[in-house]
Amino acid sequence: MRMDEYKAEKMAKKKLKNERTIASENAGEKIRRIAVERLKRCREEADGVANDSPSRNNKFAKLAEILKTQKEQELAMRREQWEQERQDRRDLENRFILLLEHLANKR
Repeated sequence: MRMDEYKAEKMAKKKLKNERTIASENAGEKIRRIAVERLKRCREEADGVANDSPSRNNKFAKLAEILKTQKEQELAMRREQWEQERQDRRDLENRFILLLEHLANKR
């Protein structure tokens, strides 16, 4: 009896695994089909827009240049802020040392 139960359980697991594999393959196929449809749609839209506006590439180049400039300015600002905070910490440390020396000399 135990051998029959084992075989039945093994067959049930195999059947369940096959069903999951089929479901996974079907889901993957649907996802691939949707992705291909979106790519086709994007190409069609891009082709239509590119024909309508020849200056579109220039707009993207300008936008990229603006973003690059903004990033460089932000980096410079952060660098200055970091230097200022570093100097503030040094000044605070020096004042603290002077205070400790003053307190030590009072005694």
